[in-house]
Amino acid sequence: MAGQDLRDVTRTADGNPEMWAETLTANAGPVADQLDDWAAEAQAMARELRDAARSGDATGPVRLRETLRFGVAGRARIREPDTPRP
Repeated sequence: MAGQDLRDVTRTADGNPEMWAETLTANAGPVADQLDDWAAEAQAMARELRDAARSGDATGPVRLRETLRFGVAGRARIREPDTPRP
């Protein structure tokens, strides 16, 4: 179930922890702000999912759908190697 996609999304975890610690610490303020935003968003999506599970309404998680669409749009802006820009 977790083939190539898992390897792709965890590739950074294979990096040098010391280098990443230095990079993230050098940008501590913006990184911490982003983490706070992500945590709040994740908590809001978790509440939506729990509400949907309780109600049985699969159309309920609006924030989840918006976040997934945002991810699709962001991914679309990243071109594959050797792919010409649109």
